[in-house]
Amino acid sequence: TPEEIARCEESATGAALRRATLTGAPSSLTGTPVVPAGTPLPPTDTPLVPANASLRPTAPIRFSGVSTHNLKHIDVEIPANRLTVVTGVSGSGKSSLAFDTVYAEGRNRFTESFSAYARRFLEKTGDAEFDEVSGLTPAVAIRQRVPSRNPRSTVGTMTEIADYCRLMFARVGTGGPATGAPLTSTLFSPNAEQGACPACKGLGEVRECDPAMLVTHPDRSFLAGAMDGHKTGRFYGDPDGRYVAVLRAAGVAAGIDFSAPWRDLDARARDVALRGMGDLDLDVDWHYRRGARSGVHHFRTKWIGLIGCVGQEYERKHADKRGAALEPLLHSIACPSCGGARLKPDALAVRVAGRNIAQLLALTVVHGLAFFAELDGRTDDGWRREATADLRRDVVGRLTNLRDAGLGYLSLDRQAATLSAGEAQRIRLATEIGSGLTGITYVLDEPTAGLHARDTGRLLGLLRGLRDGGNTVVVVEHDEDVIRAADHVIDLGPGAGEAGGWIVAEGPPEAIAASDSSVTGRYLRDAGSRARARPPRVLRRGISIMHACRHNLRDLSVDIPAGGLIAITGVSGSGKSTLVFDVIGPALARGGSDDATVVAHEHFRRVVAADRDPLAGASSSMPATIVGVFDAIRERFAATGQARQAGLAKRHFSTNVKGGRCEVCEGLGRVRVSMDFLPDVWVPCDECHGRRYTPRVLACRLDGRSIADVLEMTVREALTPFAAVPEMVRPLETLQDLGLGYLRLGQGADTLSGGERQRLLLATELLRQAPGATLFLFDEPTTGLHFD
Repeated sequence: TPEEIARCEESATGAALRRATLTGAPSSLTGTPVVPAGTPLPPTDTPLVPANASLRPTAPIRFSGVSTHNLKHIDVEIPANRLTVVTGVSGSGKSSLAFDTVYAEGRNRFTESFSAYARRFLEKTGDAEFDEVSGLTPAVAIRQRVPSRNPRSTVGTMTEIADYCRLMFARVGTGGPATGAPLTSTLFSPNAEQGACPACKGLGEVRECDPAMLVTHPDRSFLAGAMDGHKTGRFYGDPDGRYVAVLRAAGVAAGIDFSAPWRDLDARARDVALRGMGDLDLDVDWHYRRGARSGVHHFRTKWIGLIGCVGQEYERKHADKRGAALEPLLHSIACPSCGGARLKPDALAVRVAGRNIAQLLALTVVHGLAFFAELDGRTDDGWRREATADLRRDVVGRLTNLRDAGLGYLSLDRQAATLSAGEAQRIRLATEIGSGLTGITYVLDEPTAGLHARDTGRLLGLLRGLRDGGNTVVVVEHDEDVIRAADHVIDLGPGAGEAGGWIVAEGPPEAIAASDSSVTGRYLRDAGSRARARPPRVLRRGISIMHACRHNLRDLSVDIPAGGLIAITGVSGSGKSTLVFDVIGPALARGGSDDATVVAHEHFRRVVAADRDPLAGASSSMPATIVGVFDAIRERFAATGQARQAGLAKRHFSTNVKGGRCEVCEGLGRVRVSMDFLPDVWVPCDECHGRRYTPRVLACRLDGRSIADVLEMTVREALTPFAAVPEMVRPLETLQDLGLGYLRLGQGADTLSGGERQRLLLATELLRQAPGATLFLFDEPTTGLHFD
């Protein structure tokens, strides 16, 4: 302590402290007078901080003058080490505050500590607009993003549980390679050459031609156009071609008449046509005809089958764009060599407690916890228990966090590409809990999305765990339970878009509920009176599902009525999406299901499956094109005097056609920059500076606005200047009614959330008003919507 230093005769610093005491002046080293020499020192076990002293609280995060996007120069205070919920009506500025200001500035300041070279490889988050900030800490964003499409990414790899399991098998696994050969963790990795199955290269599945897609006309024979529905089929089914000649020879050798229609062939004949005849050499007489040339070519060859022919062609072409034409004919099947286990036989022969690593990773989170709970009792050798104690502790901790996040139903080998955005976000949340970081600002985007009410309490426990670990947690959320559980609430509004951007209420949940100006507060006060009696609706017999066994459905039979709004609910992982999108949707769209009998008693003219997959052409699509108002906008710009004088037509105002768009970014206003081993990033186009068009197109004005200015308008803003355009009013009002008035007309569809994409698709269907019954399949379309 400074007092001890002052009493040390050998210390020059102590002498300076003593001189300061003699003169009565405060020491420049301590800022306060020191204890005079001779004062007894406290016992060594006495706390340095007096019992009645309080630790200084961590300073809150304070922003002043925040003007990011639609925020109205607001002052914001977020208490440190607390759970803060940012809420408000859709489009009020929640993400602008939480992600585009708090997270963006926290991350940017953290990355400024890196060298200029390292900063080149870090994704830019944009610049927040504000006057001053204090109390900011490094920030981590856990967003609802479409999970990785990498087929090698699984729940186990995302959480690093797979890595711990590989190390455990390398330490204490039994069996496998010859005695004396050391076990290494790479032997158990499907992403390393040492362990990966050579047939599927560690993917666990292979791409193969789908017979159902190959044979487009089952009423015809292979010799008379059974595959004429696509270019590839016409090539292999050419009656004067080489492949039909070999197929004929295979038929002669096997005693099969391939001139019969496909639907009349028995299982053996279909197998020969599709799978071939193995190593049998065939004598082939090919009667070829190429224009004016014709003749006979004799040769010996093997017949590998039509599936093998398409597979070989795909192998040759899949590395470039030519392979894309074959993609519709292919489907994925379990690798016949490893059975989907992804590893070599040597790796699969190694076992721990009777399971190989593929069997362990095939367990769900809940069953994985049970396995490791049993492992202590089943491990007889003390050294094995000791050698894996640290690994098991880490794995159990991560599995427990996943279970508490409502993800106990997920298997560890589940591919990341099959997860919903909400599931992927909660996996990241559970992983962050296990990281043990402190002093971080975590920003989350609706972590309750896709979560059943039963599991919300567990999720709140995770959020509190982050907070109690010394972190500040900021959550954008509409869920009532989460709002009521918050330490602090910031309610934005009062409207959306330009009508929002203000703080209408802030404080504890009770203060929000008591606020007369808060729309959120009104719903919190009236929570018990929200349910209103509805007049009964007469439903008709609709769809019958018999014996569905897809994924986790267990021989499910159910009748679903037609003519109304049917809600399918249940706890997370109970099979809701499987029933709707994997059984009902495909069966009614394609006329059949592999694992269930689906009967439609109502005739549905169309089936619209509005799941959360990105919209087609998402990078170039935008709300204006999706609902069909962009044509009217372009017509009006083409009719302006500047456009006629410059010789510009309607097509020049398109972002998808050459002539008026910026060709550097191809009308997107941004360009994709490859980061090699890091994710690609989008940056504003240097040529047009994000304006999408050439200068001569931007020079054309409609009521003082360029076409780039119009695309920057929100739906709500566009209603006023285009109120006299009938073909635009109804689409814009429909978007407004669906809570999408805050979207910008030119906003890239790939930037929309899953709920926004579904509501946008719903808008197009409402505008279509096509005759006949339509079956709509939605996946939580309320995601991102406020109570209101």
